[in-house]
Amino acid sequence: MASMSYCRFENTTPDLWACTQDLEKGKVLNQYEEPYRHELYEAAKAYIKAYENYTPKPEEDDEDDD
Repeated sequence: MASMSYCRFENTTPDLWACTQDLEKGKVLNQYEEPYRHELYEAAKAYIKAYENYTPKPEEDDEDDD
């Protein structure tokens, strides 16, 4: 289930840090986590690019926002 849009960043940040720490420690990932390790890497690269290009725009009625 996705986070509510108003707290998505707040809720995601601790999980991202926990994933980072597990990788730094060399934790063996289970069969359910392992396939998402690369997916998270790709998402993080896309996030960094979006972060660097971020320009706030006036609020609009966005139906894609959960």
